[in-house]
Amino acid sequence: AAFAIAGPVFDNTVKFTNLESWPEVCGHTLGKEFGFRVEIINDFVGLSQGLVTLEEKDTMVLQKGQQMEGSPKMCIGAGTGLGEAYLTFNADIGQYEAWASE
Repeated sequence: AAFAIAGPVFDNTVKFTNLESWPEVCGHTLGKEFGFRVEIINDFVGLSQGLVTLEEKDTMVLQKGQQMEGSPKMCIGAGTGLGEAYLTFNADIGQYEAWASE
């Protein structure tokens, strides 16, 4: 299972950026409790992975240009701050990989 949580993720653990009184969330600990693997990912990493599933009819052009095959993609949105993540194409595995930028 994957849980997408706002905040920087390190070693499968996140501290909520907007809930100071909440404890850290650890995927390893949750996995032991639930009995299956749990991955904690940044919320915008989770959102950005959906970009590769969009079709042209699902998008809106903000600035005309030529889209290049395999070019980087960006996901930006307001939340507890300005959430951002980007995708780069990894030719070795033939798919995009998501990267948090918090």
